[in-house]
Amino acid sequence: MSQGLRKKIISLHKKGEGYKKIDKAFLISQNTVAKVIQTFTKDVTATVSQRHPGHPRKLTPRQECLLMRRVEENRHASSLQLAKELKAKLG
Repeated sequence: MSQGLRKKIISLHKKGEGYKKIDKAFLISQNTVAKVIQTFTKDVTATVSQRHPGHPRKLTPRQECLLMRRVEENRHASSLQLAKELKAKLG
């Protein structure tokens, strides 16, 4: 869900609109509206930044592209060989 939509939901809630009116206005479920509002009431910065789950990526998009190119060129190479080639190429 985008930050803009979250902000619109919060603004309607602050104006006194109920969950049902908000969910019909944006065509989203009432549970989603409730969760956004509950998250906002617990943490006021909820509309500003959302945490991204999972581990950060190890490869940049450029590195990933280069790795995929190497895999296509040599499908029988091991992951260790590919890692060494990638490290030698990129430093």
